[in-house]
Amino acid sequence: MIRAAWKGHLPAVQSLIEAGADLDVRGRHGGHAQGVTALHIAAESNHQQIVDVLLNAGANPTLEDDLYHGTPAGWARNRGHTALAERLQTLA
Repeated sequence: MIRAAWKGHLPAVQSLIEAGADLDVRGRHGGHAQGVTALHIAAESNHQQIVDVLLNAGANPTLEDDLYHGTPAGWARNRGHTALAERLQTLA
């Protein structure tokens, strides 16, 4: 799920959701940020359609990663995706 979100592969994300994948599974990304979710990565990458699909399926926008203690909104803000960050912040 995390890799599909990072690559912006919407059909793969949708297929994983339909197959019952854990929306909030935590993993590594880039070898450094441990405890991230697909929503963190989609937000960081500004993949807004994937963010919407994950949220509509029930992904938790309040989870913090283990390394920086950032929410998906924080990850979006850190990359300059202000509008997305603000939208996610309203859900937290």
